[in-house]
Amino acid sequence: MQPRFISSCMADWDADSAQLEQNLRSVLETIQDDSRRRTIVSVQTARLWHTGILGGRFGVAAREVTTALAAF
Repeated sequence: MQPRFISSCMADWDADSAQLEQNLRSVLETIQDDSRRRTIVSVQTARLWHTGILGGRFGVAAREVTTALAAF
């Protein structure tokens, strides 16, 4: 059994939420639209899907990363 930390800012990657479901539906609609248009899938397309799925749930704002790196 792994210990759980009381104070953690890491999102629960396995948690299900309404936001995740909405993101998945949105990305699926995009994929369906692209497939109907026979859009060629690229690495950039997969990155956009990934960003769309995780959007609003995970990640850190660029400003926060820059500030943390500058302090490092």
